[in-house]
Amino acid sequence: MLPLSIALIFFGFLGTLVATLIPNRRGIYVSLSLLTMLAGVAHQVVADRERSSGVWFGVLDSRASSLGCALDRVFRQEMWPTVEIGRSNTTFNRTEFIDQRFFSFFEDSEVTVTIECGRPLVTARFIDPSGVVLADIDRNEWKVNQGAAFDRNFDDRALEVKDSRGDIAIQVEALDDRVRLQARLFGRDGTGVYLGEDPARPGGGALMEITGFANQTLEFKLQPLIRYPSELHPGERLR
Repeated sequence: MLPLSIALIFFGFLGTLVATLIPNRRGIYVSLSLLTMLAGVAHQVVADRERSSGVWFGVLDSRASSLGCALDRVFRQEMWPTVEIGRSNTTFNRTEFIDQRFFSFFEDSEVTVTIECGRPLVTARFIDPSGVVLADIDRNEWKVNQGAAFDRNFDDRALEVKDSRGDIAIQVEALDDRVRLQARLFGRDGTGVYLGEDPARPGGGALMEITGFANQTLEFKLQPLIRYPSELHPGERLR
């Protein structure tokens, strides 16, 4: 999508050029067509910005399949979801019954991934360091607490949330064959866990950091997946 200012300049210049070079009725028709295209671009940009600025809930669209539904019914106990820590190539598979939790560091902050018709479904609650719920996901349906989040951005497959300090706190991607997850998880007592890519080994490893007596704050930070501010860059991926 062209930035609105560039689109205005481009189509305005093109319309003036056509009207100058073709000073007749045909030139007017072409100019009007260009202006119509410009109006369409402007409308789409405004609609995208309104969508981003006003929406704090949505659905992660991992796709089910008829084959996946058949396998789910016949081999239910032999199927399990895959969770990848960001894009680290570090994956977890649960070979037990598929409704088991993946991560449950705290009573009020846990992540569950199940499979239905071959489609990974995420259920999670994310809490900020002060104990306030930052976001909830229920079987891929998500809702962000607008009062606790600095910003959030998303597309059909991914949700990313910044906490009140502007740090990335949540990254969830629902793909057809796996869920990608990175997060800074907290309990209501403020205890924190960083679960994400290893900055020293991009694409080659994940790490976990836990707060404690000698480490009272999380040092590692998540790198953004989507461009910000969301109002100007709705759903624009960085990687």
